[in-house]
Amino acid sequence: MKCNVCFITDSFALDLPVEQITESFAEASALIAKMSTDFIEFSKACDFDEFIAMAIASRNLNEMGHLYSAAYDGNMSSPSKLELDSQHLTNITNNTPPVLADRWVGLYSENIDKQLSLQSNKTIYNEFSLVSYCSEIIVNYRRSHEDYAIAFDNVYKNLIFRTDIDGESLLFNKLNKMDGDYRNFALGMVTCLKFMNSYKVLPDDSLNNIEQINGSLNVPVTPEGRGKGHRDNNELKRDFYINKKKYANINCEFHCKLQYPDGAPSNGKPKPNRIYFGFIEPTKSVHKIAIAHIGDHW
Repeated sequence: MKCNVCFITDSFALDLPVEQITESFAEASALIAKMSTDFIEFSKACDFDEFIAMAIASRNLNEMGHLYSAAYDGNMSSPSKLELDSQHLTNITNNTPPVLADRWVGLYSENIDKQLSLQSNKTIYNEFSLVSYCSEIIVNYRRSHEDYAIAFDNVYKNLIFRTDIDGESLLFNKLNKMDGDYRNFALGMVTCLKFMNSYKVLPDDSLNNIEQINGSLNVPVTPEGRGKGHRDNNELKRDFYINKKKYANINCEFHCKLQYPDGAPSNGKPKPNRIYFGFIEPTKSVHKIAIAHIGDHW
């Protein structure tokens, strides 16, 4: 099960000043550009284009060109057209689960105060609400370890996942080596990745970052412990690629400890499952979390 974000006739308010409408289309276009993946697709109701065209045609002549360009140029032209109209799609989101063609349907709204579905989580306003919705889908449907890895890479776009130079081999994926069946730790993995995806990294302050992340999650998040002094200096370092540029020897000693299955009491012998990560500065003043390994203890 994956995600389909749909544009319907209520997605945009077209009676606002032209600058606001243009900005709303630009924000939607940027979301499409960043988040379109195998896991997340964007589509539009069969009555969306006609509704938009009629609304723009009712505007002043000197505004029409700007609005047509904003509504139909660039990424706004890429969503696929469905055979269902806006009301039908809205009705689907009121179902539990809101499924269409093996995807949960979400409705896009440019106004964070305008909920389009009876269920609040089915309205997508921005990247954060989309990531939250996709996280819910990942947790609710068990899948192979390969498909979990692909979903993580597709959804948490602010994280840098360890891959080969072409981004095709997901080298971070060691889920199948987890103790206790990786599917029993789906909520724990998703909770950690979702938080780190939206976390604003403090520059050049790894330990403070770890303290902040540890204080925000319900699992321990720590640097390497007593065993660090007995390891080779490079044993916990990994190489990452961003747009085929290599970032070598990134310290990935930091880790989230997934010690107990989802919903299980925190007692008994803890499992040695880990999410290992480090910090990368891909461009000046931009700092990101790099996920090196999700699986067993290194």
